Amino acid sequence: MDSSAEALRTSQEDSNRILVLGNSEINGSDNSIRTSKYTILNFFPKAIREQFRRVGNVYFLFIGFVMLIGTYTTAWESA
Repeated sequence: MDSSAEALRTSQEDSNRILVLGNSEINGSDNSIRTSKYTILNFFPKAIREQFRRVGNVYFLFIGFVMLIGTYTTAWESA
């Protein structure tokens, strides 16, 4: 098959195609791109997970919690 016959065949196939622009109800997608890492609903869970996946941050949270409890209780006072 030479190149002219192949070009004719592809142009005939292209002429049978129907393109619908601007109608997202046909395929169910809106063709939008989201590049943000956070949304309103997942900001706090993702931010907390990102911070406390490091052991040092968990340690300092624990120390801060123990110091906060020590301020309001007498559980660790010696007699």
